[in-house]
Amino acid sequence: MKKLIFLIALIGLNSCKEGRIVDNPLSQTMDLPGFTINASRDWKHYVRQGIDSRVGIITNEADTLHYDYGWYSYNFDDITTATHNKENIIIDGHAALLVKPKTSGKGVIGFYAKIDDMNRLSLTGRSKNEAEIISIFKSVKFK
Repeated sequence: MKKLIFLIALIGLNSCKEGRIVDNPLSQTMDLPGFTINASRDWKHYVRQGIDSRVGIITNEADTLHYDYGWYSYNFDDITTATHNKENIIIDGHAALLVKPKTSGKGVIGFYAKIDDMNRLSLTGRSKNEAEIISIFKSVKFK
C-alpha cells in the first residue's frame, strides 16, 4: 500500500512541473513579422512585398489569411453591422476588434489591433471554419 501511495505521489508531482511543455505534433508556432501564431501543421506562410508595412499570407490551401503589420493596417471601418458582427476582444493584452460575417462563410472574418504608436495588425480572410480561424486569431503573440 505504501508503494502504491508513493507511486501515485511521484506521478502527480512529475505531471505538475512548472513550465512543462507538451509537444503537440498537430500544431506549430509560426514566427511572422512582428508576431507569432499557432496553427495546425498544414498552414504555410508566404511573405509578400509591402510598401510601408510587412505583409503576407498564411494558408492551408482551403483557407487563406492575409496579414498587414504596420502603420496603415486595415481597420474594418467600411464593414457594417448589417452584414457582420463586430466584437471588442483582447489579444495578447491589446484591445482588438474581431469582425465576422453574420452568415458563416459569407464575408470577411478578421481582427484589427493597435500595437503601439507605429504598428497595427490586421489579419483577414474568408472561411467557413470560423472556430479554427478565431483560434488562430486568439493565439497571436506580439514581439
